[in-house]
Formats: sequence, structure tokens, C-alpha cells
Amino acid sequence: MNDRIDYTLSYVAYLDVLGFTEMVMNEDKKSKKRLASYFDRVDGLTAYFEKLPLKDKVQIIAISDSIILSLPINSEFENPFDNLKQLCVAVGIF
Repeated sequence: MNDRIDYTLSYVAYLDVLGFTEMVMNEDKKSKKRLASYFDRVDGLTAYFEKLPLKDKVQIIAISDSIILSLPINSEFENPFDNLKQLCVAVGIF
């Protein structure tokens, strides 16, 4: 059994949705609607990213009110900062 874990040097962005706990705990219709809208938006944006050229490079993980995006530093671009720029664009879209 191989216990070795191979890591890839990557740029990582961590997004935290403010007010998420309040939306979950609040029973009113407005909060429930906002919560449903949040999950619809995350699903829609994830589907949008699958259509982009870097779809196999940008990794998106959504856990509750946290969204984590990562992109390997050494990808198909000549300049590694191009990857950082692409990740910043992805964060801006979210």
C-alpha cells in the first residue's frame, strides 16, 4: 500500500458567504428564498465553469457556506501569473 500523497502546487481562493447561518436558522420565507437562491447560484456557476477552457484545471468545492477554488500554478499558460489571473476572474464571477 502506498501511503504517499502527491500534492500539486496551486493557487487557492476561499470564499465565505456572510449571513449564511442566519439564513439557515431563520424560519421566514425571505431567508428560505435567499438560501434556495444561493444554492441555485452555486450550481449554476459550477455548471458555467465546466464550459470554460480551464474546466479541467479549476477545482471547485462547495461545502455549506464555504466555496473553495483552486488552480494549479503550472498549467498550460507560459506565465504562471496567468493562472492567478484566471483564478481571480473565477472569484470575481462567484
